Amino acid sequence: MQKASVLLIEDDYNLREYLLYCLSEEFEVSEASDGHEGWKKCLSDFPNLVVSDVRMPGIDGVELCKKIKSDTRTKHIPVILLTGLDGEEQQLLGLGVGANDYVIKPVNSQILALKIKNLLLQQDVYKDACQRHISYSPLNAEPDSQYQEFVNELLKTVEENISNYNFSVEELSQKLFVSRTTLYSRILALTSKTPLDFIKSCRIKKAAQLLQKKTLNVSEICYKVGFRNRKYFAKTFKEEYGVIPSKYIESLEGSNRENDGGSETFKPEQDF
Repeated sequence: MQKASVLLIEDDYNLREYLLYCLSEEFEVSEASDGHEGWKKCLSDFPNLVVSDVRMPGIDGVELCKKIKSDTRTKHIPVILLTGLDGEEQQLLGLGVGANDYVIKPVNSQILALKIKNLLLQQDVYKDACQRHISYSPLNAEPDSQYQEFVNELLKTVEENISNYNFSVEELSQKLFVSRTTLYSRILALTSKTPLDFIKSCRIKKAAQLLQKKTLNVSEICYKVGFRNRKYFAKTFKEEYGVIPSKYIESLEGSNRENDGGSETFKPEQDF
């Protein structure tokens, strides 16, 4: 199982090496010695989580956190700040600009590791919710979710272009007014899929909905959801649902017969 990536930003060499040693067993840890370097690594590596000292020369931890949380490319990344015992004001400033948590120095590595795990678990829970609800209905996200507006707009845009087999990741990013890099990082964080795989998955989920309605045959549905090769459609559908479209229909009809004894009214082509 791949370890979660954590970016550790700390200008104190000894503390940075100590935390690197303590955290590396459970996480894939990269390091930066100041805020400038840390910000560059946020943009290049897109870590799952950032741990940053507050008091650093140049860009301090609070300013860095503000940059992370105000940039569409990185705002989804949780941030833990390391503060001194007398850093109550810094803690308030950090939380005020979006820091997810803080740890007081001297740092207890076990507490830090647990806080990292808890934040990553929250991310995974939300990611699972997204994957369950991304099925061509508005996302039932929490009202205060920082992702809700983005996900709803994402789903709406893909839905509007579902029949366009030429619809590309580039076009999706343009319609959402974000760069391809931002689109990639946001969709990957939410669904564990690349934008291309996400679009393909949405097409297949839409196809499953149309199959359930039983108003179109498999070939018609294939074209309606943006596929131009019927065998590739069947292969992709099986990767998502475990069966080819015709078998999926049979399973639905079998379920209906068990429930109400209904007769078969929808005939799929047998080679799908």
